[in-house]
Amino acid sequence: MIPHLLQGLSYDQDNVVYSPFGLATSIAMAMEGVDNKLANDIATTLKLPKPNVVKQIFKLGFKALLDEFQAKENDEETVGSYNRAFLHSSIELLPGYRSILENYYKANLTHNVTEDNSQLVLELKTETGVMCHWKDFDKLAVYTYLTHQPSSEFRTHTGHIVLTPMIPQVGIFRAGYLPKLNSQAVELPLQGDTASLVLIMPDYHGGISEVLISLLNEKIADITKQLPNTDAEVTLPQFAMVNTDLDVGNVLKNSGLTQLFSVIKNDEISGGPVQSIKQNAYFATSFVSVNSVAATNSVLAKKLTSNKTKREAPILNKFTFNKPFIFLLFHKPSRLVLLAGVVKIPTQTP
Repeated sequence: MIPHLLQGLSYDQDNVVYSPFGLATSIAMAMEGVDNKLANDIATTLKLPKPNVVKQIFKLGFKALLDEFQAKENDEETVGSYNRAFLHSSIELLPGYRSILENYYKANLTHNVTEDNSQLVLELKTETGVMCHWKDFDKLAVYTYLTHQPSSEFRTHTGHIVLTPMIPQVGIFRAGYLPKLNSQAVELPLQGDTASLVLIMPDYHGGISEVLISLLNEKIADITKQLPNTDAEVTLPQFAMVNTDLDVGNVLKNSGLTQLFSVIKNDEISGGPVQSIKQNAYFATSFVSVNSVAATNSVLAKKLTSNKTKREAPILNKFTFNKPFIFLLFHKPSRLVLLAGVVKIPTQTP
């Protein structure tokens, strides 16, 4: 579903970021509140096991991950996803359903009592983001200083050239070429070993749609297993992306989940209680200031300069992401995709 959602969301946008993990939690929360028939319809549409099985898997799995995110939300290096639910109705949620939302999905529930509304209107909202440095970011700042290029040419999906600040990454990464996708790809670790960033760049600057279609036939969690560990220099644009109140409902409706968004009345037995599913998603490829490190005349700077002069051979494998690309931010322990996005025109302004 990730390629399908990216295709739908990026159809008329230059850049887009959304959270597959957040969407999955929202669908799981919605499944808990619908009748058996609709739960079966959702499971069939999404090719999931039977509702009684998948609900239990979802509850236990998401609870474990959301507990982990909450425990680390104040850490300096953190990734996370958080849920909120807004009820607009004169009636209360069933106690059992409310308990599941709060205890398993860690949802912060707000009930806006509307005396003239006898319909059960529920809005689900997730917020997912990453606040992590690059792996060994202290060395990165010095390396950036030693190899500094003010900007590089980036060819947009329309064929135009824009000058873009670039960030270098040097090390042993999973990196190489994916013939089935006609794309270069790399996996870059983030500090703390909790998350990694996968970049996929088609050969052709207008090839994002074709790659997303091809990705439908790939197991995304295993995409980097096809790549060898490579001593490489990877250069990618410096950019920031924020999507606020991104409504993923229309794409879900086009995927066959129309009934999920039906508003139900007090006396109705069937129908879905969800009015909308929205997200806040944010990601930035920021890094430690070059000037602050260079100005310190640090031991690290001297050591890295020395190591650079002693290097027996230059880095032969270079990957420059200077055309539109797809990115996937993985939660490494579970291999779940926290964020997915498309960059057609990199910008530092959200």
